[in-house]
Amino acid sequence: MDFSICSTSYSHHKFPACSNKKESESEMKKILILFVLLFLVGCGDSQNLEDVSLLVGSGIDAGKKGEVHLTQQIIIPSGGGGSEATRPSYKNYYTKGDTIQESIRDIALKTSPVMSNHQRVLIFSKNALDKHPLDVWINEYIRDDNTRRSALVFVTRESAKKILSTGSKEDIPSNKIFEIANNKRSSNKILEPITLGQVSAKLQSDGSFAVQDLKIKDGELSLDGVEVIDDGKPIGHMTPKDVSHLNWLIGDVQGGVVPATYKGEPISFEIFHMVRKEIKTKIKNGKLHFDISLECKGRIAENWYRKENSFKKRDLEEMERAIEKQVKKDVEDIIHKLQTKYKTGVAGLYQYVQIQHPKYWKKHSKEWGKEFSEAEINYDVNIEVIDFGTKGSTS
Repeated sequence: MDFSICSTSYSHHKFPACSNKKESESEMKKILILFVLLFLVGCGDSQNLEDVSLLVGSGIDAGKKGEVHLTQQIIIPSGGGGSEATRPSYKNYYTKGDTIQESIRDIALKTSPVMSNHQRVLIFSKNALDKHPLDVWINEYIRDDNTRRSALVFVTRESAKKILSTGSKEDIPSNKIFEIANNKRSSNKILEPITLGQVSAKLQSDGSFAVQDLKIKDGELSLDGVEVIDDGKPIGHMTPKDVSHLNWLIGDVQGGVVPATYKGEPISFEIFHMVRKEIKTKIKNGKLHFDISLECKGRIAENWYRKENSFKKRDLEEMERAIEKQVKKDVEDIIHKLQTKYKTGVAGLYQYVQIQHPKYWKKHSKEWGKEFSEAEINYDVNIEVIDFGTKGSTS
């Protein structure tokens, strides 16, 4: 049986009131016949799913002269002959051109019409961003009505072509990338995924943000921190640990672990949820100040201190203070790195200035990197341990 894509829409049919059961059945038969006829006519010019190519991911690299090297990942329909166990579930098509649009159109020389409204990921190589700014590379995708603004954007220090060619033939790389990018509840070393629409908006606002980085590790696709983007260009790389510290700074912690030290031994605090986040800004003597306060709940997932007694309130409070001390140190480290190494407000704190001090923002938005680098940031965090697992006392 062929499954078809049909774009025909149908208006609601008003059922007339029937005086008796026979009239009702007769009317229903007429409606069913009419519906079948409309369906057959409406789908007469539709395309079978096997006759179109479903695009799920694109990779953009640049040649020596800055020309476009495009990789498009197409899903292969599961229907038809051949062994399902040996058939690959996707195929990559490679084209070159002077522009993105030319490269996309040249795919038509190799495969059936491509449907791009199912695209999930866009991957740009750092090499491509070094040659042209990000706003140039996304121009075609933003203008295209068929490209989803919700497609996730990534950067890689390897070739995008290689990224989309890594993995087993059964697993679709684009889908795997999309899935691991949404693992934020399991790890605080993952930045909130950024979409094509969000990238476009940020490039038009402060122009400074972070994009999740991809790499190949031991033959597997892996997230690898973030690339810091300023005015469309990559200006530095932040490690997964840096990302964890950045998430604590902005209060975007949804899960993961905080390793700390208690009585000279390692402990692990598993994050349950953020219960309070407060970010206030003020202008004092012409200088920008941030007051950031967070409260987080979780559990002691691991404790190497052999004389542990989590049932004692004092011991529990000491562990909470040890975790708070570690988080504050991590945040201080990332603030220093942002203000001295990158000199840019990649943390997205400009939004609070924009809302709380619109006049100040309007005056200084063009020099946000400088304003952020000179800002005073006061940070406080309160950790509450609400669970310590099945082991509470070893004494």
